[in-house]
Amino acid sequence: MKKILLASALATMMGGAFAQVYVGGAFGMTQVALDCSGASTCDKSDTGFKFYGGYQFNPTWSVEVGYIDFGAAKYTYWDGVNVGGKFEVSALTLAAAARAPFSPVLTGVARLGLANAKTEWSESAMGLTISESETKAKAYFGLGLEYTFTKQLRGTLSADFTQGEIGGSTGSVRAFGAGLQYGF
Repeated sequence: MKKILLASALATMMGGAFAQVYVGGAFGMTQVALDCSGASTCDKSDTGFKFYGGYQFNPTWSVEVGYIDFGAAKYTYWDGVNVGGKFEVSALTLAAAARAPFSPVLTGVARLGLANAKTEWSESAMGLTISESETKAKAYFGLGLEYTFTKQLRGTLSADFTQGEIGGSTGSVRAFGAGLQYGF
């Protein structure tokens, strides 16, 4: 019994010795799913960014919070006058992250959690603009690669996925980025 308690205490201390706080950011391409039927122009891609912070409990598991700007999709159509509109999606995220090393310097990351996704829509014609905004909780999923430059600094590639919803319509959004992560 004493050996089991000693082993448990040692494992707890080793886990605490590994714990690390980290922050990161990325910049890249985004894609907003938008039904463009009837539009004369439609651009579903944009640029976006993300910022995040995390607490790594051990080499495998961590928890992260973040903010992702998924960019905007823009369209125009003719309805007697030229009408232009856009959908924008951004999200606050909370996720568990699991890491698996592929080599001493390359690690894979999978993230699963929730996104508090804010979807904004606006449409303009003849100087008049109408707009609407909704915020909904949605599932969030991410994949990534981390390349270790130093013990504290890593280069990252990431793909983040969730959904935006407005007026009862739901569409997927994606962000693909490259960035840096720093551990304290």
